[in-house]
Amino acid sequence: MKKISLGFVLLVIFLISFNFFFALPLHAEDKDKAVFAFVHENDLFAQRDQYYTSGVRFTYFSDRITAPGWLADFTSRIGIYEETADHRISYSVGQNMYTPRDITLRDPPEDDRPYAGWLYGSVGLIQDRGSRLDSFKIMLGVVGPSSGAEETQEKIHELVGGDDPKGWDHQLRDELGFRLIYGQRNVAWLQGGEDGLMLELAPAYSVSVGNIQTSADASMMFRWGNLSGRDHGPPLIYSGTPGAGFFIPGGNFEWYLYLNTRVRYVAHNIFLDGNTIHDSPSVDREPWLGEAQLGFALTWTDFRLSYTHVFPTKEFKTQENTDDYGAITLSTRF
Repeated sequence: MKKISLGFVLLVIFLISFNFFFALPLHAEDKDKAVFAFVHENDLFAQRDQYYTSGVRFTYFSDRITAPGWLADFTSRIGIYEETADHRISYSVGQNMYTPRDITLRDPPEDDRPYAGWLYGSVGLIQDRGSRLDSFKIMLGVVGPSSGAEETQEKIHELVGGDDPKGWDHQLRDELGFRLIYGQRNVAWLQGGEDGLMLELAPAYSVSVGNIQTSADASMMFRWGNLSGRDHGPPLIYSGTPGAGFFIPGGNFEWYLYLNTRVRYVAHNIFLDGNTIHDSPSVDREPWLGEAQLGFALTWTDFRLSYTHVFPTKEFKTQENTDDYGAITLSTRF
């Protein structure tokens, strides 16, 4: 059977995501600009090549829109929807890859993290009230050889002269996957000084359901800097901490530093628990996880650059060491 190409799967997922929301009666307004964001997460920022080794995502955030009627009705019933808030639609395509600790082994140890790839598309709605952000996201994709993770890692390592990953024959099998995610972020405290700099305290939580991951988490972010615009923090891929990829600058140049701490309970993670409907490699997952994120963001007119270094706890019981990684985000308004 001919192997499905990365480009073909990516195109199908994107078209499904794209048409799902564009078929809805949305009406754009001229009050704001759209945003395009690129995020790259990699453990090479920590001089490693293991476990969660890479994540790449491209996202388009619309300008302000009128929320779809069915979604407005549903969220109103559960007490979330706010008609006067700003609403935006997001469209993403991305790929994550996971490997064991030693990628030079053709037969990885059974108690080490399995090889796995995740290729996905997502559509979401963001509701921004200024001091509160609600986000809804639907992710659809594929796990396994059809994700193209093996080819991506081999090509990248060939270009940069890295070790040849030899154990991809042991990766998770093909499986369609989905995640439904809701997140909320609130500004609990904001204090400004005479120098124009501000200190912000913002708690957040999110819940996720699906055969890819089922989990719940809570976090607390501390930010300090020039916060005169509207910026809910840089978007991350693997952590999934509630935030927003769009931003509205308050001046020509802005900056801030931030620290975010998070605790998560994981009931299911396909990349550790293995395939849902097939026999596959798996490890004993740690249900409770902790994480610290330390980073900065710079905004100049319609461009934003951010970097975050993530320090997570161990994700499975036989994991030999923690696996910190870095995340860089480039965003532009247009």
